[in-house]
Amino acid sequence: MNNPLRKAPLMSELVKLSLPIMASNLLQTMYNMVDAYFLGKLGKEAISAPSIVSNISNFIIVFGVAFSVAGTTMLSQSYGNNPKNKERLDFLASQVFVVNTVMSLLVLMAGIVLAHPLLTVMRVPSGITYQYTYQYMTITFLAMPLLFGDLILRGILQGVGDSLTPLFIQLGAVILNVILDPIFIFVFKMEVAGAAWATFIARLVSCGVSFYILFKGSKGVKVRPSLFKPHKPTLSLMTKIGLPAAFGQSISSLGFAVIQGVVNSFGPAVIAAVGVGNRVQSIFNMPGQGISQGVAIMVGKKLGEKESKEAEEVVRIGLWLIGIFIAIGMTLA
Repeated sequence: MNNPLRKAPLMSELVKLSLPIMASNLLQTMYNMVDAYFLGKLGKEAISAPSIVSNISNFIIVFGVAFSVAGTTMLSQSYGNNPKNKERLDFLASQVFVVNTVMSLLVLMAGIVLAHPLLTVMRVPSGITYQYTYQYMTITFLAMPLLFGDLILRGILQGVGDSLTPLFIQLGAVILNVILDPIFIFVFKMEVAGAAWATFIARLVSCGVSFYILFKGSKGVKVRPSLFKPHKPTLSLMTKIGLPAAFGQSISSLGFAVIQGVVNSFGPAVIAAVGVGNRVQSIFNMPGQGISQGVAIMVGKKLGEKESKEAEEVVRIGLWLIGIFIAIGMTLA
C-alpha cells in the first residue's frame, strides 16, 4: 500500500503550517478552560456556567467561523496563483473583513435576544446556576465581535501562509486572561461575571492588535475601507464554500447542545463533570482541527499554482496525520 507520509516535502510543509494553527486553536479553548479552572474554586454552580455557554456559543457562531474559513481558502488560492498580486489579496481580505464583521453583529444580537429562551430550552437548573450562566452568556456574546476580529486576522494571514503572527497574538491574550481572571473573580469579588469580563478585556486587546496589523498592512496584506463595497461574485463564491461547511459543523454543534440540555436536567454536579470531560476531549481534537485547516490552506495554494496532483496528495497526507493523532489521543484517554 502506498504511504503518502513518504512525500517528505509536502508533509513537512503541511506540518510546519499546521503546528501554529493547532497551538492557536488550543489557545482559543484556553479562555474557557482558564475560566473553568478559577470558577471551579467557587463551586459546582460556578463552573457549570462556561460548560453550558460553550455549547450554545459554538452552535451560534459556527456559521460565522465557516465564512472565515471560506475566506482563508479563497485567499490561499489567490496567493498560490500570484503572491505578488497585492491588489487582489487586499480586495479579498477587505471582503472577508466586511462579511465577518456583519456575521459577528448578527451573532451578537442572536446571543443577547435568545439568551433566556435558549437557557430555558436547555433546562438549565433554576436558582444560582441559571443566574451564573445567564451572566456569563450575555457577557460572552458581547465579546463576540472581538472574537471575530481575531478570526478575521487568522483567516487572512493564514490564507497567505502566515500562521505564526495570530499564534503570538493569541498567546499574549491568553496570558492576559490568566492574570485578570483571579483579580476579577476573587479580588474584585465579581465571581462568574468577573471571569467573563476578564475574557472580554483580553479579547478586546487581541482584537485591537489584530485590526492594527490588518489596517496597517505590515504583514503583506492590507484591509482597505475603499474595498468594503460588497462584491456579489466574491460573496457568492464565499457563500458557496462556507455554507456547506457551516451546515456540517452546525449539525455536530447542535448534537452537543442537545446532549448538554439532557445533562443539565441532572443538576450542577453532573454539568461540571461533563464540562471537564469535554475540555479534555477538545484538547485531543486540536491536532485534527489544526491539520484540517492546514490542509485547506495548502490545497487552495496548490490549486492556485495549478498543481492539482499535489493538492490531492496533501489531502491524503492530512488524513494519515489526523488518523495518527486521533489514535494517540484515544489511547491516552
